[in-house]
Amino acid sequence: MNKKFSVVLICAVSMAASSALAQDFQFSDRSRAQTLSMGGGLGFTLSPDLFLMGVEGHYFVHQNIAVGPLLQFGVDDNIFLLSPSLNVRGVFDLPAPGFAKRVKPFVQAGAGLSYIDVDRRGDDTSFLINMGFGTDVYLTTNFALETSILFNITPNFDDNFYFAWQFISAQYHF
Repeated sequence: MNKKFSVVLICAVSMAASSALAQDFQFSDRSRAQTLSMGGGLGFTLSPDLFLMGVEGHYFVHQNIAVGPLLQFGVDDNIFLLSPSLNVRGVFDLPAPGFAKRVKPFVQAGAGLSYIDVDRRGDDTSFLINMGFGTDVYLTTNFALETSILFNITPNFDDNFYFAWQFISAQYHF
């Protein structure tokens, strides 16, 4: 767990440093309605403890509402996790001036399937419901760094739940 803590600490410091430098980049708070965004990131899951890779896409049906797929891959020495879902995201615009215009907190929820393959116990598939929250920090008008936390409910798995933190993600908005 110390290795995970070190990685999280390094990423948190990197995000803080990049957001401090973000004021040097041009940014205009344009309308997100009817735009696409794509991104991917790294993180970890707990119960099971896995290295997490995430890929996601969003179509903004409204300035503050996006719909799109989310794919979570979790890997370890003897465990493989694959969780595709369709998520809805609500994005909040902060009313404060200055740098706060670049920060966009969000909540999200979705449904899908989750597949886990454990070497010793075989594989299993479950219906998936997830919900969570996060924050985008726009470095430019189209490029943002993100962190997000998901609570994944899987009724057919032994634990019925796993936590996922995608601590660093890059998003590009078209």
